Amino acid sequence: ALSKISDEGITGFYDKSGRKWSPEAYVNMDIRTTVHNTSIEAAKTRQEEFGTDIFRVSRHSGARPLCYPYQGRYFSWSNKSGTFTDGEGKQHRYYPVSSTSYGKPAGLFGINCGHTPITVIPGVSIPRDREPQNKEENDLAYIQSQQQRKLERDVRYAKRKAAMLNAAGDKEGFEKAAIKVKQKNDNLHQFIDKTGRTRRRDRE
Repeated sequence: ALSKISDEGITGFYDKSGRKWSPEAYVNMDIRTTVHNTSIEAAKTRQEEFGTDIFRVSRHSGARPLCYPYQGRYFSWSNKSGTFTDGEGKQHRYYPVSSTSYGKPAGLFGINCGHTPITVIPGVSIPRDREPQNKEENDLAYIQSQQQRKLERDVRYAKRKAAMLNAAGDKEGFEKAAIKVKQKNDNLHQFIDKTGRTRRRDRE
């Protein structure tokens, strides 16, 4: 019974897609999303003070499929399109934000999105370009990030089960669960060594 409770977790609710959310997972997601949304709204407010609504989408490795096409490109919050001249006299084209995946949960600036809008002031801002990551490299980095999240969840769940059995005084069950914890940790360590990705102990 304890093992089943550990595997199933305490269910907070099911969403419209039928996915089960634990209180821990939902609260973490909600806090991350709220903080991100607040930072974006703050950036939009600052843009209004500057008298511009043009922004550039930041870049990062392993961008989600619905975000990747818009990295490094220019858009308008008011859904306008046109061109602007930067601080070095170069012209750039910008597009309506409605032409992106903005507004979708897994889209630009959506849930768990790592992108930020970079304010652009025509005639002042000087874009600093970095070499864009090609789609194959980006997709591989994204897939690996999802694999790492899965391995990190496996470690957390194994630790939770071991802690539960230990608290219940089930010595035999705890010893078996402790072996599982080591196995899950080893799986994660091997993955990190193989891919060279950064270990995130806070997620374990």
